[in-house]
Amino acid sequence: MNLKTNILPSKFFMMIILSIAAACVLVVISMALYSYSGAAQLDLSRPDYQTVRKHAQKTDTFEGFDTSSQLNDDSIKEFDKMFNKKLQIISDYKNSFDSASLGNESLGILAE
Repeated sequence: MNLKTNILPSKFFMMIILSIAAACVLVVISMALYSYSGAAQLDLSRPDYQTVRKHAQKTDTFEGFDTSSQLNDDSIKEFDKMFNKKLQIISDYKNSFDSASLGNESLGILAE
């Protein structure tokens, strides 16, 4: 019985050490992904970007459908009008990835 009680604390401490090591490895991997993916350059919360953060524009206006109002014919018409407006904007880009649109002439690329 004495041998069994001596093994349990060592297994417990080994589990803690392995847990801390696994956490450190995962943190290193996530920080590597953070910096290599380019997200670090976009993160305005970093202290290096305090001057850039002042120039970032905040928009408090929301141009969308009011979800807290009652649902009636007028609100459905308003939503339909806003939806069709956004749909038209998206439809303007429908052929943007067509091979003719991506050709050298349409992109203004001159081969020398």
